[in-house]
Amino acid sequence: MMNLGRWDEAREHLQRARKLAPKADHVHYAMAALDCLTGEADAAMQNLKLAIELRPENRYHARNDEDFAFLQEDPRFYRTALP
Repeated sequence: MMNLGRWDEAREHLQRARKLAPKADHVHYAMAALDCLTGEADAAMQNLKLAIELRPENRYHARNDEDFAFLQEDPRFYRTALP
């Protein structure tokens, strides 16, 4: 849904997935990407931080993921995505 630009549907699916698997890092990472793509910086940072806490390798992925371009100017992104 995200790849199709169907943000609302993507968010619904990810929220359901998060309820079913609250410790699934990839769900939090995807939610962070969606938040970023829809301009919700605060929510993106919260979800990304949790995704990195659950799986530290997500830090590397976020630094190289074009979905996070919106946050490139946000100093919080570098505190979260850089070691």
